[in-house]
Amino acid sequence: MNNLTISVILTSYNQREILIRNIEAWIWVYENQFKDFEIIVADDGSDDGTIEALEKLDTPFELKLHTHPHGKDRGCAKSKNIGIDIADGDYIFVFDGDTLPGKDTLPPFLKLLPTEDCLMGLRYRFDFDKFKLHPYSPSWIEECITRK
Repeated sequence: MNNLTISVILTSYNQREILIRNIEAWIWVYENQFKDFEIIVADDGSDDGTIEALEKLDTPFELKLHTHPHGKDRGCAKSKNIGIDIADGDYIFVFDGDTLPGKDTLPPFLKLLPTEDCLMGLRYRFDFDKFKLHPYSPSWIEECITRK
């Protein structure tokens, strides 16, 4: 990868519990796949204690938290733009707060970078009630998928 860094932007609104699980998943990525990334949570004015809960997390990577007032002319697009503005990585990955990394989230992108521009993605539906019962593990997460 030649020392390239990645900024991962997670947009959210009132997703405290799933964001905590999401950060746990990114810790797994850090420990098992790739270390040169930062996580930016760009929050659209959650009132469920999202930012306060995330401030208490101990992460091995830089975790940047930003919130702005929820309201007109805000929302997901505003959160993404703010996340992009404060990103320090060479490349930026944007996910919704409830989009979790899988065991193959970064490797396909990393193989393409920096020689090609790329945009790719997969979408899975999850049984979040089942997901909440276990710590993150890419092999176990497959059991929570209800539809690809």
